[in-house]
Amino acid sequence: TAVEEKFTNVVVSPNPFSNHFKVNFSSEFGQSVQLNVLDPLGKSHYMKQFVLNGDSIDLSNSATGSYFFQFKSNDNSKIQVVKVLKN
Repeated sequence: TAVEEKFTNVVVSPNPFSNHFKVNFSSEFGQSVQLNVLDPLGKSHYMKQFVLNGDSIDLSNSATGSYFFQFKSNDNSKIQVVKVLKN
């Protein structure tokens, strides 16, 4: 919805995605972010310490379904969770 997008500092595209997605985030997060991919039960399926703005991430080995992408600034001052769907 428009309200959610107004406060979005991280964009995952495309959403839904098939195998790869691109990450874009505002400068408020710094030069890189930490990414943790969680299923709806909270199990981690992927983690990357340094994701740069514009990076493409490959999750082709992950099952289809809903995931929560947790983005943290490397100083842990900013955290954002984005719900995504893998086709």
